[in-house]
Amino acid sequence: MKQTHGKSPQRGDIYWVSFDPSQGTEIQKTRPAVVISNDMFNKNLNRVIVAPITSNIKNIFDFDCAITVEGRSGKVMLDQLRSVDKSRLTSKIGTIDSETLTVLEKALKITFSLV
Repeated sequence: MKQTHGKSPQRGDIYWVSFDPSQGTEIQKTRPAVVISNDMFNKNLNRVIVAPITSNIKNIFDFDCAITVEGRSGKVMLDQLRSVDKSRLTSKIGTIDSETLTVLEKALKITFSLV
């Protein structure tokens, strides 16, 4: 299996991800995204599940997660989850802290009606 980054992405890592080409209301362009798939998935497959981040924070719903990336406020859009090939990950920005990961996991449960 080809590893594009030497080490497998980890749950909670934030990468620049190329989302194009996209269609309709799907998220577009290259933007930060949080890896939300589990580490076993990330290690053993050539793709990861990511949630894109937007700087549009006009409305933050229970199925979103507020976040700060490189000093900029944003939100993780859990309604735009996407499984992407690891080759779409360009560079690692950082990793979310455990408090934000807890909020993100709660929002995921709301997104999938698991609460």
